[in-house]
Amino acid sequence: TTTVWMDKYFSSIQKDIELYHIFWVDVICQIPYWEKNEDHIVENKLKKIFIDRKWYSIPKPFTMSYSTFIDFDIEWISSTLAREMIQTKQDVFWILTPWVSEFIEKNWLYIPK
Repeated sequence: TTTVWMDKYFSSIQKDIELYHIFWVDVICQIPYWEKNEDHIVENKLKKIFIDRKWYSIPKPFTMSYSTFIDFDIEWISSTLAREMIQTKQDVFWILTPWVSEFIEKNWLYIPK
């Protein structure tokens, strides 16, 4: 997954910083089935923060597996939205920082092939 790739990349250039991945909580059940996650790196090794969505109830087994959840009041922003905007060549400056936008563009992430 892009998540695993990005973790390896940033871990190699930011050795003195503890990295966390931020996810919307509604992907919590999908993580074990992500492509290129055969060794279950995402759920077992990466540090994660889950942002709560008021409309989503976390299944009990997952609440025990993951402990870092935060409540955030901007539910309309999502990685899916950012990917769709990038793929349709829309400007994402209002939902991504310039540094993140430049990284995505430089590494051809989410760009249709």
